[in-house]
Amino acid sequence: MATKKKRIAISCSEELYKSLARLAGASGAPMSAFPTQVLEGNVELFNRLADAMEVAQEDKSKGMGILGGILNKQLVDTAQLSINLNDVKG
Repeated sequence: MATKKKRIAISCSEELYKSLARLAGASGAPMSAFPTQVLEGNVELFNRLADAMEVAQEDKSKGMGILGGILNKQLVDTAQLSINLNDVKG
């Protein structure tokens, strides 16, 4: 089945390959499905990281400050998710 989506080739460790193969076998989905969903779900993050790196090319200190803010937000979001999951477990 032809697709109009852009394609990229990635290299990965044997461990990651085996994990993705196992996930694909267990879910019945193609090996590329889960990584694609994870990547697609983080487009905003990738754009913010690219913005910060572009700023860092002109002003390293300012770019590092932006990167620090991005990482801090990700840590807070992860902590909130953990709290929410614990609430569900009850």
